[in-house]
Amino acid sequence: MSPENRKPKTENRKPKTENRKLKTPMPKPISITFPKFRRPTNRPTVTHCLTLLPVFFRGPLICVIAAFWVFALPATSSADELTIEQCSTGVDASFRGIEVVNATTAIVTGSKNTVIRTTDGGETWTRLTVADSSELDFRDIELAGDGSLLLMSAGPGEKSQIFRSEDMGDSWSRVHRNTDPMGFYDGIAIDKSGFGLLVGDPIDGRLYLLSTSDHGKSWKQQDGPDLMKGEYGFAASGTGIVLRENGHAWIATGAGAARVFRSSDGGQSWDVAATPVRSGAESEGIFSIAFNSTSHGVVVGGDYMKPEISTRNCAISADGGSRWVAVDVQMPHKACVRFLDDSKVLAVGRTGVMLSEDRGESWKTVSNDSFYTFDVDQPSGTVFMAGAAGRVGRIKVPAIR
Repeated sequence: MSPENRKPKTENRKPKTENRKLKTPMPKPISITFPKFRRPTNRPTVTHCLTLLPVFFRGPLICVIAAFWVFALPATSSADELTIEQCSTGVDASFRGIEVVNATTAIVTGSKNTVIRTTDGGETWTRLTVADSSELDFRDIELAGDGSLLLMSAGPGEKSQIFRSEDMGDSWSRVHRNTDPMGFYDGIAIDKSGFGLLVGDPIDGRLYLLSTSDHGKSWKQQDGPDLMKGEYGFAASGTGIVLRENGHAWIATGAGAARVFRSSDGGQSWDVAATPVRSGAESEGIFSIAFNSTSHGVVVGGDYMKPEISTRNCAISADGGSRWVAVDVQMPHKACVRFLDDSKVLAVGRTGVMLSEDRGESWKTVSNDSFYTFDVDQPSGTVFMAGAAGRVGRIKVPAIR
């Protein structure tokens, strides 16, 4: 497997002894334009309408007609601008994990034992110290319902660990360390009640699962479903697992088979559905899954060794994941997908950024910039993206509330 997507790189880097604030100016933003609904070109203008009226009616009716045109007709051809602001982080890590807490606070994690945080909307970033975590690759971070943070590292054997912070990352404690040499963690999901699931690579032909019921303070192993030969998940962005209210969970796989497992009882039992997403090779499959409710879902992926292949990389479901339908779209490999609101969906990868405004049924490319992961604070419409070489971008999504 490619080290970029499966096994994290390791470096002989000792943990920092103190938090360090990195202040660097932000480069100029990149503007992305989303066209609005355009007024039909054959619609008569106000001037045309007035020329059809008797002269003595123009005075009395001009205000009425103008008011109707302004308030009753569709918007003009002017467009909203969605701006990706490139943030200067001061680090060169490959970022895979991200949690956007609110409009001003976000935590980004990645290789080289890197965890950084902003509390001013991305203007400045502080590197956080995670004790006893040298040479770890932090692939996922999640905000629990009690306000604590859960940090997951991915790697073979003991390199897969879970850390927890109760002070927004100022200090961390290890709450779990994998001891199985065959173990490799892929992602975490946790709900507001404190229930969470961790998914890892299969052991003895079964999906590896850990669960928590106390906001991540303790974890226990539970039986996972059987997998097909060569089937497993990817640790590309920590988004191969989704957890919704009342124990609804979904886990996406790839390689030997691109399937979606679904549970309605917190992972005690599982059903599985095949998807039309490409699979068969070790580098192919579903890399990310998202649900806006217990009904509408989207999966994205592809072949990370051949990211330019742009067919059979996206599928959608409208029945909770029982059935998946291929989306007829040219979408090169994508590593992360999330709902921005009930209908808008964003997908990112090395091959650029794509947006859907109809729950994944159609897509348009909005940027060629490379990112591996992203997260959104829906109340404020704030999105942070992260990728290779310490790259972080910020977006303000219009009309998301």
